[in-house]
Amino acid sequence: MTEFYRFRSVCALLGMHSELERQTIFFAPPDDLNDPMEGFQDIVWEGDRTAWVNLFRDYVNCLHWSYHHVLVFGDDVPFEPCQVRGVPPWNAAPTAEAVRVSRLIWTRAQETAQIIQFAEKIAASGRKIRKPELTSYLRIIHVHALEAIRQTYIENGLVTEPDWFNTQPMSINLMMLAETLDQVQQLERVRQLGSERLFDGIFSVSENLFAQTALIYGYNNRAEGDSIAHLNKMRVFFYFPTLYVEQIGELLWPNWYAASFTKNPNNSSMWAHYGDKHKGACLIFEAEVTGDRETIALNRIVGSYARRGGTTEAVWDFEPMQFHEMQYQEKPGEVNFFEHMDNLPLRSLIDLWCTDENGNFSKSAGWLMFSGDESAWREQHWGAFDRNITFKTRDWEYEQEYRLVLSSLLRDSSDETARTLTYNFSSLKGIIFGMRMSDGDKLKIIEVIERKCWENNRTDFQFYQAYYSPDHGDIRRRELMIRIAGLDEK
Repeated sequence: MTEFYRFRSVCALLGMHSELERQTIFFAPPDDLNDPMEGFQDIVWEGDRTAWVNLFRDYVNCLHWSYHHVLVFGDDVPFEPCQVRGVPPWNAAPTAEAVRVSRLIWTRAQETAQIIQFAEKIAASGRKIRKPELTSYLRIIHVHALEAIRQTYIENGLVTEPDWFNTQPMSINLMMLAETLDQVQQLERVRQLGSERLFDGIFSVSENLFAQTALIYGYNNRAEGDSIAHLNKMRVFFYFPTLYVEQIGELLWPNWYAASFTKNPNNSSMWAHYGDKHKGACLIFEAEVTGDRETIALNRIVGSYARRGGTTEAVWDFEPMQFHEMQYQEKPGEVNFFEHMDNLPLRSLIDLWCTDENGNFSKSAGWLMFSGDESAWREQHWGAFDRNITFKTRDWEYEQEYRLVLSSLLRDSSDETARTLTYNFSSLKGIIFGMRMSDGDKLKIIEVIERKCWENNRTDFQFYQAYYSPDHGDIRRRELMIRIAGLDEK
């Protein structure tokens, strides 16, 4: 059986979460993991006219409802970045009137920003567009879309004043728009030079300039502090293109959460980083073999059932979860956004992203590219997901990390309770005490394990002490001959 090691602090094991007593493993979101590159997706946008028109329409719709939020709750309720995507689809607004207004906004935005012509030019270029370039394009549409939203609201009696539209953030956006338009006018000349790197560099410079402008504006207006009204206006008028591009990746795959392990318990740096400066412990788990995979059985949500009154109850059961080996590479794999959207209901995917105004399918639409062979597309799609969740740069190669990954299209694991999973005590083979762990903490851990051994009639649990080995130049372990008193006579 293969051993997998998990470093933990004493606080995690014995403190508020009592991971040792409860036999729990917590699954953290990518943002809470140690590498800011966790979950990074090298997304490119390469699609036909239909794909681009639908993306721009989605942007206008998300901006419309974000504007609405700030207009209604601007001084009281924060507009969080995660709400960019949490809006009604343009064709399924809450009321018939809201659907009508959404269509009016889209029609006006198309005309003022010449969105259809813009989409056709981008599609005809056949280029792979990355985030900085996409964000720059959205800044062009952004100002026109905001004006379309404001004018539509005024004409339909939803607002009587131009509210805070003519603000300094808006003026800065207009300035940035002028610079972006100037860059776009130079695109054909750059393309003729035949340098893709130079082409991409233009937009990287543009986004760097925008970031600097935003920082300077924030510094000059720091007296406004973190007021809800100020932050809301900034996010909708100023930062929205960036927020949209950051959030749009959610349409590809479900959210995922990870629990990290290693096959290398001898690295001093890992003891320092993850073992609380050698004052923590290292749990030793024994994997099982399920088919050709190394797994551990964890109690997780496997379904739900309806209860009286319309509520649902989660169903928990032990299921094997695979240890995924991390792949240490120079850079992550490339993913074409238009070909990998799957984190939407099928009907919404077809209506909102895969068809044009005449009902024709986009040639960039996911498994439709595979001549209807959905199984081939899904194999490629989830293969790209697996590469994404197991990618790290070579800087982290010394960790020899393996991870368990929790994700599902059908179940929401955003609540911490749903991603705090329990393991069978039989899976925990032993514990290594850190070199700096106090005797008091060791005794507390031994007491917990002693009680569990009694409950599970185990005599094979192993305790080890970590020590520095001058012969090997790293951290090694020696077994402690700790006997659970009276268990043999139980």
